[in-house]
Amino acid sequence: MRQLKYLLLASVLVTCACSSNTSNMETPIEDSDTVIDETPEPVVDECADIYMNKDGTVTVEYELDENEEYSIWVIPADEAGNFNLGKSIHAFNDDKVIISLFENNDYKIQIRKLYLRASDGSTIDDIEKSCIVTRNVDTIDTNSYFLLSTASINWENSDAAIVKAKELVANAKDDYDKVFAIWSYIKNNYIYDEDKANGIYTEGKKSLQTIDYTYNTQSGVCMDLTILQAAMLRSVGIPCKLVNGFLNNEDGTVAGAHAWNEVLIDDEWKIIDVTNDLVSLGASNSEMFRNEKYYKKQGEQ
Repeated sequence: MRQLKYLLLASVLVTCACSSNTSNMETPIEDSDTVIDETPEPVVDECADIYMNKDGTVTVEYELDENEEYSIWVIPADEAGNFNLGKSIHAFNDDKVIISLFENNDYKIQIRKLYLRASDGSTIDDIEKSCIVTRNVDTIDTNSYFLLSTASINWENSDAAIVKAKELVANAKDDYDKVFAIWSYIKNNYIYDEDKANGIYTEGKKSLQTIDYTYNTQSGVCMDLTILQAAMLRSVGIPCKLVNGFLNNEDGTVAGAHAWNEVLIDDEWKIIDVTNDLVSLGASNSEMFRNEKYYKKQGEQ
């Protein structure tokens, strides 16, 4: 594994105990035509291709193997400087991506490669590179970021899902109507991919599938469905976050890892959990906005 940008240097004192009868002996030096090159090797900054920008974004450049699947993990530091607050995971499908960081802090940026376990079809990932960056910029308007096409929520106006989104909101009177139309469409027409949830990957299926794949198959796990919903909502002018974290039980204990959306309505961020609202899961009468006490956020993008 490649080393981190910041290294902790330590001086080491080595003591050599020699016997008295050999302490004055010298090793003869033989004549040689060999020339020893003592020029130090140039220092290579392993993190030169992961760097902060003035606007609070971080750029990640890496030469990808087109036959492999990659992701970028962003892990913020806690008050003690430890990187254990959770993570946000971003798709990495291009040799260069830009990710927004929304708070001044230290962040560990990891490039990870996904591997398939041949025995059961489940997946593991391995760290290709890990670097630390520091965001220290003035506050910027982050709401506008949640309207953009990004590395993880990647869409174009010509995408079938985006064309569908604009059809769905054609008669909407306000932002609430837009959100309700797209949420209703997904929850009534899509199914939860149980095989993928259990780590079974059929041909053409990836851990982070594209919105086209989700739209065409009308299936996915929580991350797939929330990425699709975020893209559709952003395309019609609704700021929408992709959030990852944990679901809580009624007693506050953790039920499991999950992904959901937050939408900006009347200057207030509200939780939408389209996965748990799917009619295919028996949630036909669910309300659109969810109670935040059941959700523990780890990261957003």
